[in-house]
Amino acid sequence: MWTTELRGRPIVSLSEAKKVGSVADVFFRPETGEIAGLAVSTGGFAAHLPGGAGDRRLVGISDVKAIGQDAVTIPDQSLLVRPDQMTELRDLPSVHRVIGLKVVTQSGKLIGKIADIFLDPVARRVINYRVRSSSGSPLQGFIGGAQQEMIIPFSCDIRIGGELMVVPDNAVSSASAGPDEEPRTKDD
Repeated sequence: MWTTELRGRPIVSLSEAKKVGSVADVFFRPETGEIAGLAVSTGGFAAHLPGGAGDRRLVGISDVKAIGQDAVTIPDQSLLVRPDQMTELRDLPSVHRVIGLKVVTQSGKLIGKIADIFLDPVARRVINYRVRSSSGSPLQGFIGGAQQEMIIPFSCDIRIGGELMVVPDNAVSSASAGPDEEPRTKDD
Protein backbone atom coordinates (compact mmCIF):
# COMPACT_ATOMS: atom_id res chain seq x y z
CA MET A 1 0.00 0.00 0.00
CA TRP A 2 1.21 3.49 -0.81
CA THR A 3 1.72 5.72 2.21
CA THR A 4 -0.37 8.46 0.61
CA GLU A 5 -3.29 5.99 0.83
CA LEU A 6 -2.52 5.24 4.48
CA ARG A 7 -2.48 8.88 5.64
CA GLY A 8 -5.83 9.78 7.17
CA ARG A 9 -6.90 6.13 7.62
CA PRO A 10 -8.90 5.66 10.85
CA ILE A 11 -7.26 4.19 13.96
CA VAL A 12 -9.76 1.93 15.72
CA SER A 13 -9.56 0.77 19.35
CA LEU A 14 -10.78 -2.82 19.48
CA SER A 15 -11.62 -2.80 23.22
CA GLU A 16 -13.65 0.40 22.98
CA ALA A 17 -15.05 -0.30 19.49
CA LYS A 18 -14.49 3.27 18.37
CA LYS A 19 -12.34 5.45 16.16
CA VAL A 20 -9.65 7.06 18.31
CA GLY A 21 -7.74 8.97 15.63
CA SER A 22 -6.29 8.72 12.15
CA VAL A 23 -2.86 7.98 10.69
CA ALA A 24 -0.83 11.18 10.38
CA ASP A 25 2.63 9.75 9.65
CA VAL A 26 4.69 6.56 9.55
CA PHE A 27 8.14 6.16 11.12
CA PHE A 28 10.55 3.54 9.77
CA ARG A 29 14.04 2.19 10.34
CA PRO A 30 16.16 3.14 7.30
CA GLU A 31 18.61 0.26 7.79
CA THR A 32 15.98 -2.48 7.71
CA GLY A 33 12.88 -0.83 6.23
CA GLU A 34 10.84 -1.95 9.23
CA ILE A 35 7.93 0.26 10.26
CA ALA A 36 8.69 1.44 13.80
CA GLY A 37 5.50 3.29 14.66
CA LEU A 38 2.72 5.61 13.62
CA ALA A 39 1.91 9.22 14.41
CA VAL A 40 -1.79 9.48 15.14
CA SER A 41 -3.95 12.57 14.83
CA THR A 42 -6.56 12.61 17.58
CA GLY A 43 -7.72 16.18 16.95
CA GLY A 44 -9.73 17.84 14.22
CA PHE A 45 -9.15 17.91 10.46
CA ALA A 46 -6.07 20.19 10.65
CA ALA A 47 -4.29 17.78 12.98
CA HIS A 48 -3.51 15.24 10.28
CA LEU A 49 -2.24 17.71 7.76
CA PRO A 50 1.57 17.81 7.72
CA GLY A 51 2.55 20.31 10.41
CA GLY A 52 -1.11 20.80 11.35
CA ALA A 53 -2.27 21.82 14.77
CA GLY A 54 -4.09 19.39 16.98
CA ASP A 55 -3.36 16.57 19.35
CA ARG A 56 -0.77 14.10 18.08
CA ARG A 57 -0.03 10.75 19.69
CA LEU A 58 2.34 7.94 18.81
CA VAL A 59 1.86 4.19 18.79
CA GLY A 60 4.66 1.65 18.44
CA ILE A 61 4.25 -0.87 15.66
CA SER A 62 4.30 -3.72 18.18
CA ASP A 63 1.07 -2.26 19.62
CA VAL A 64 -0.69 -2.25 16.24
CA LYS A 65 -2.95 -5.25 15.76
CA ALA A 66 -3.42 -4.78 12.00
CA ILE A 67 -2.89 -2.31 9.16
CA GLY A 68 -6.05 -3.07 7.25
CA GLN A 69 -7.53 -1.93 3.98
CA ASP A 70 -9.96 0.45 5.69
CA ALA A 71 -8.58 0.97 9.21
CA VAL A 72 -5.60 0.43 11.48
CA THR A 73 -6.54 -1.44 14.64
CA ILE A 74 -5.00 -1.27 18.09
CA PRO A 75 -6.05 -3.25 21.18
CA ASP A 76 -6.76 -0.20 23.36
CA GLN A 77 -6.71 3.61 23.20
CA SER A 78 -4.30 3.75 26.17
CA LEU A 79 -1.52 2.60 23.79
CA LEU A 80 -1.55 6.06 22.15
CA VAL A 81 1.17 8.01 23.97
CA ARG A 82 2.49 11.56 23.88
CA PRO A 83 5.54 12.05 21.63
CA ASP A 84 7.79 12.72 24.64
CA GLN A 85 6.93 9.24 25.95
CA MET A 86 8.26 7.48 22.83
CA THR A 87 11.63 9.12 22.19
CA GLU A 88 12.92 6.14 20.17
CA LEU A 89 10.86 7.37 17.19
CA ARG A 90 12.17 10.94 17.35
CA ASP A 91 15.36 10.36 15.33
CA LEU A 92 13.87 7.95 12.78
CA PRO A 93 12.79 9.13 9.35
CA SER A 94 9.10 9.56 8.81
CA VAL A 95 7.20 9.39 5.55
CA HIS A 96 6.26 13.08 5.87
CA ARG A 97 9.96 14.01 6.12
CA VAL A 98 11.14 11.68 3.32
CA ILE A 99 8.55 12.48 0.64
CA GLY A 100 9.96 15.35 -1.41
CA LEU A 101 13.64 14.56 -0.74
CA LYS A 102 15.91 14.72 -3.78
CA VAL A 103 17.29 11.34 -4.86
CA VAL A 104 20.91 11.15 -6.00
CA THR A 105 22.88 8.09 -7.14
CA GLN A 106 26.23 7.24 -5.57
CA SER A 107 27.88 8.43 -8.80
CA GLY A 108 26.24 11.84 -8.38
CA LYS A 109 23.29 11.80 -10.79
CA LEU A 110 20.11 13.57 -9.62
CA ILE A 111 17.21 11.32 -10.60
CA GLY A 112 14.25 13.10 -9.05
CA LYS A 113 12.30 13.43 -5.81
CA ILE A 114 10.58 10.86 -3.65
CA ALA A 115 6.87 10.95 -4.44
CA ASP A 116 5.64 8.06 -2.29
CA ILE A 117 6.71 4.98 -0.35
CA PHE A 118 5.19 1.52 -0.79
CA LEU A 119 4.70 -0.47 2.42
CA ASP A 120 3.87 -4.12 2.97
CA PRO A 121 1.18 -3.89 5.69
CA VAL A 122 1.58 -7.55 6.70
CA ALA A 123 5.39 -7.64 6.89
CA ARG A 124 5.25 -4.03 8.14
CA ARG A 125 8.17 -2.79 6.10
CA VAL A 126 9.18 -0.49 3.27
CA ILE A 127 9.23 -2.28 -0.10
CA ASN A 128 9.84 0.47 -2.67
CA TYR A 129 10.25 4.19 -3.15
CA ARG A 130 8.43 5.97 -6.00
CA VAL A 131 10.69 8.62 -7.52
CA ARG A 132 9.32 11.25 -9.88
CA SER A 133 11.24 13.59 -12.14
CA SER A 134 10.17 15.93 -14.93
CA SER A 135 11.84 15.69 -18.27
CA GLY A 136 13.12 18.92 -19.70
CA SER A 137 13.18 22.17 -17.76
CA PRO A 138 11.63 22.61 -14.30
CA LEU A 139 9.08 24.97 -15.86
CA GLN A 140 8.07 22.27 -18.35
CA GLY A 141 7.19 19.93 -15.45
CA PHE A 142 5.18 22.72 -13.83
CA ILE A 143 3.10 23.43 -16.93
CA GLY A 144 2.36 19.81 -17.71
CA GLY A 145 5.56 18.46 -19.25
CA ALA A 146 6.19 14.74 -19.22
CA GLN A 147 6.84 13.29 -15.80
CA GLN A 148 8.96 10.20 -15.46
CA GLU A 149 8.46 7.79 -12.61
CA MET A 150 10.64 4.99 -11.43
CA ILE A 151 10.49 2.55 -8.58
CA ILE A 152 13.57 2.18 -6.40
CA PRO A 153 13.49 -1.09 -4.39
CA PHE A 154 14.31 -0.85 -0.70
CA SER A 155 17.97 -1.56 0.01
CA CYS A 156 20.09 -1.35 3.13
CA ASP A 157 22.57 0.56 0.90
CA ILE A 158 20.19 3.55 0.64
CA ARG A 159 21.09 6.48 2.86
CA ILE A 160 18.57 9.09 4.01
CA GLY A 161 19.73 12.51 5.17
CA GLY A 162 18.00 15.76 5.97
CA GLU A 163 18.00 16.93 2.35
CA LEU A 164 18.81 13.90 0.18
CA MET A 165 18.39 10.21 -0.34
CA VAL A 166 21.46 8.53 -1.85
CA VAL A 167 20.88 5.28 -3.74
CA PRO A 168 23.26 2.78 -5.31
CA ASP A 169 23.77 3.25 -9.06
CA ASN A 170 22.33 -0.21 -9.74
CA ALA A 171 19.07 0.72 -7.95
CA VAL A 172 18.09 2.87 -10.90
CA SER A 173 16.67 0.41 -13.39
CA SER A 174 13.94 0.15 -15.96
CA ALA A 175 11.55 -1.28 -13.36
CA SER A 176 8.70 1.17 -13.08
CA ALA A 177 5.06 1.32 -12.21
CA GLY A 178 2.38 3.70 -13.31
CA PRO A 179 0.57 5.82 -10.73
CA ASP A 180 -2.17 3.25 -10.14
CA GLU A 181 -0.06 0.10 -10.29
CA GLU A 182 1.44 -1.71 -7.36
CA PRO A 183 5.22 -1.91 -7.71
CA ARG A 184 7.08 -5.08 -8.38
CA THR A 185 9.24 -6.46 -5.61
CA LYS A 186 12.64 -8.05 -5.98
CA ASP A 187 10.98 -11.48 -5.96
CA ASP A 188 8.58 -10.77 -8.89
